[in-house]
Parts: sequence; structure tokens; C-alpha cells
Amino acid sequence: TYEKEMKFADVSLRKKVLLAVLSPLSLLFVLSGITVFTVNTMQESSRWVTHTHRVLDEAAALTISAIDMEVGMRGFLLTGKEPFPEPYESEQNISVESIRDLKLLVTDNPPQVRRMEQIQSILERWISNVAMPNIELRRKIGSAASVSDLAVTMAKGEGKAYFDEFRAQINAFVNRGI
Repeated sequence: TYEKEMKFADVSLRKKVLLAVLSPLSLLFVLSGITVFTVNTMQESSRWVTHTHRVLDEAAALTISAIDMEVGMRGFLLTGKEPFPEPYESEQNISVESIRDLKLLVTDNPPQVRRMEQIQSILERWISNVAMPNIELRRKIGSAASVSDLAVTMAKGEGKAYFDEFRAQINAFVNRGI
């Protein structure tokens, strides 16, 4: 039994034309599939980069807002002038909104949501344990000699401890990744 080896020259013209047309066409389909996959991957990456930038921008805005609250409170404690609590109060609203927005942005990341809840708790404790009592004390004493009571309270550094904890949590939130 003699088997004949098939040579390209023995293939019919119709099959050669079909092969010549289908080979580049199949390569084109493969390349199209790869291109679609690559474009989709790039779009998804771009979406995550944009998301990460939004989260980092919100975290920075929250930090600035909290610092402005502290500065407004300290300005009022030092001067006793009423315009100073206004930045404290407006920044308090901004901080609440920033925390809410950040929680929504990171809902897909439960550890980051928990961290935002810790940050919210720290700010709430600072407001109730440091800011509000000191502002009320300053309003009561006005410019009387008992300003030294306020100085003693401020010297304890309770507010600084809260803000150190706040800054540490914000840094952990930002550095943890989104």
C-alpha cells in the first residue's frame, strides 16, 4: 500500500483560494477579540484609577475640614470672638458629608468602611468631649480671669490626642488602598 504524500501543488485551486482568504480573516477575528479584551481591561483600569482619585480627594477634603474645625475652635478659645465658631460649625457639617460620601465610595471594601466608621467615631468623640465643652466654657467665662481654667483644660492635650488618632486613621485609610 503506497500512500501518496499530499503536496500543496496537488491541492485544488478552490481550496487554495479558500485557504488564502480564510487565513487572514481568522487572524483578523483573533486580533479583534484581543483588541476588544484589551480595551475593556483598560476601561476597567481607568474606572478604578478614577475611583481611587475620588476617594483620595474626599479623604484629603475630610482632613482639611477636620483641621479647619480644630482651628476654628482654637481661634474662638483664644479670642472669645464669635466669628470663630462659625468655621467650626460649617466644617462640622462638611465633615459629616465627607464621611458619608467616603463610606458610599468604598462600600465595596468593608475594611475601609469600618475604618471610616472609626474616623467618624473619633470626630464625634472630639466634638462631644473636647470641642463643645471648651466652646461652652469659653462662652461662660468671656474674658474673665477664669480664662486660666480654659488654659489648664487645653494644656491637658485631649484635643491633640483625638486629632493624632484621627490623622493616624486617615493615613491608614489612604495607605491601605482603595
